[in-house]
Amino acid sequence: MDKIYLGKITSFHGLKGEIRLISNFPYKEKCFAVGKHIIIDDNSYTIASYRKHQKYDMLKLVGYDSIESVYFFKNKKVYQDRDELHLDNNQFVMEDLIKAKVYTTDNEEGVVVECFDAGNHNYVLRLNINNKEYLIPAQEPFVKEIDRANKCIKVELIK
Repeated sequence: MDKIYLGKITSFHGLKGEIRLISNFPYKEKCFAVGKHIIIDDNSYTIASYRKHQKYDMLKLVGYDSIESVYFFKNKKVYQDRDELHLDNNQFVMEDLIKAKVYTTDNEEGVVVECFDAGNHNYVLRLNINNKEYLIPAQEPFVKEIDRANKCIKVELIK
C-alpha cells in the first residue's frame, strides 16, 4: 500500500466526535469525500462527513459519535491509500517528484532528493545536480515542465 500524507489531527470540535485536521493537501475534494477512507496508525476509517471551518478541515468518521471515541486520534498523522485518490493525468502529489530525474535548461542532470512544504502551500524541491545541492521553489518560472509518465522534470536554476 502506497500511503499519501494528508495532514495532522490537531484537536476536536464539539462533543459529537468531529475531528479538526490541519492539511495543506491540494486535492481535498477528492480525498475527503464522504465514503472515502483515511488511514491513521495503519487502521482504515470511513469518512461520514467533511466541511471546512476557518483554516481547518473538519471530519466525522463512521461509528465515532462522541469526543471520547475520537480523543485517541489527537496529534496523529492522517494518510490515504494512493489508489483511492484517483488523480487526473494532470494532477500529482509532491511525493511523486522524489527521486525524479532533473534536467536543467543548461543541460545538466540530477535528481530530486526531497520535497517539502515551506508554509502556505509553498513547496520547495531539494535537488542534487553534479553533487551540488540546490533548493528551488516548486513553481513557475523555476519548474519548466513535469513529465509524470517518465518521472522527470525540467528546471531553470538561478545563477
